[in-house]
Amino acid sequence: MTSGSLFHLKIVLRIAALLTILGALVMVSVVLAVGQTEQQGYLQSLSRLQISQERLMPLVLAAGLFLLTVSAFVTWLIALYSSFRIAGPLYRFTRNLEQELEHSNLERPVPIRREDQLQTSGRLLAESVAALNEHYQELGRQLMAMDRHLADGTMEPDEVLRQYREQLHRLHGDVHY
Repeated sequence: MTSGSLFHLKIVLRIAALLTILGALVMVSVVLAVGQTEQQGYLQSLSRLQISQERLMPLVLAAGLFLLTVSAFVTWLIALYSSFRIAGPLYRFTRNLEQELEHSNLERPVPIRREDQLQTSGRLLAESVAALNEHYQELGRQLMAMDRHLADGTMEPDEVLRQYREQLHRLHGDVHY
């Protein structure tokens, strides 16, 4: 996990802690609003209990809906922010890759911003492109050597084809998919 990921995880944890505290405060305020404890007589206490029971359910439902709405909104904001942290760099990476393919043979690495989370993907792509270029160069060397052997006449054409067929099979085996 990178330091940037840890930073964002800490922010999400802080938000979750704040939502938990908010939920606790709302529920405590509901209980305090319903159950005022004044010194009263027995009949007044029974009357107060009945009123509390009638008011408790709507207040708890209202508080729950309020907390659900706040939590859903905050979760939506976190999801939106997180998606931009992924989609933005991915879009930029794709655009850079398209531009590099239009202007060159992708021999230089695709530029990736330092703060983007795609550093590993960019590095792996660069390694893959380098391996592919080396593979193409090896195929080109083998083809030129085969042409030389055929043009020189130092080897029989069947022997040249057999030897280079084996080398091509070896090269094909070296390719990792």
